[in-house]
Amino acid sequence: MSDLYFYQLFAEIARAENNQHGCKNINAVFVGLLHDLQSKNLSKGNRYKDKGYYFNRSLESGGKDYSLPCLMVEPFTISGGVPKMEVICKNGVPTSVYTERKVNYRTKLSLLDIEKNNCCGRSGYCAERTKEQIISDCTILLTSFVDRFFALNEIARANDPTIKPIVQTSDFRIMPDITFSFTSANYGGVVGVLEFEVVECKTINSVETSELIAIRKNCC
Repeated sequence: MSDLYFYQLFAEIARAENNQHGCKNINAVFVGLLHDLQSKNLSKGNRYKDKGYYFNRSLESGGKDYSLPCLMVEPFTISGGVPKMEVICKNGVPTSVYTERKVNYRTKLSLLDIEKNNCCGRSGYCAERTKEQIISDCTILLTSFVDRFFALNEIARANDPTIKPIVQTSDFRIMPDITFSFTSANYGGVVGVLEFEVVECKTINSVETSELIAIRKNCC
């Protein structure tokens, strides 16, 4: 499975949100690092427009730039264990090889919002929130987002048996350690580390003669 598949799941989850309070939706999903926010490198350009793993609610609604809250997804760190091999034999002769390998994925999710300071005659829930309310909203949003990530993969598997199950390997913990002085725009939010594994299996039915000789000893 490609990391792009998981990025696309992230975008689909955010796109489906439709809370009447815009600040209670994830309105953009970007793959990148936090310093991209400072460099204003989030609009990405036209080549990203039709990519399934890129989501920007503002642009899809005919606006410009991007709207908050936005989810920054760090590129996955991917590591894999040594494949386990099982030789499939018939009458003592190896006919195919079955391999199984666990692949571990790790990413950092940063959900960012902005304090609007209730200026310019704005009113309503989103404009009047305190920093504490913003942190609370971001925590609820990100926790729900991760739960739906695993649920959506199970739904996808029901429609496509080639999609592998994903198993969460550690608890998802929210760390409210992004301060509101991160940028001059007064951003703040929460961070969580997401870790899971995928078991990749493959059966090789066409085995070269040299490989057959090497694995023949594994046959009964």
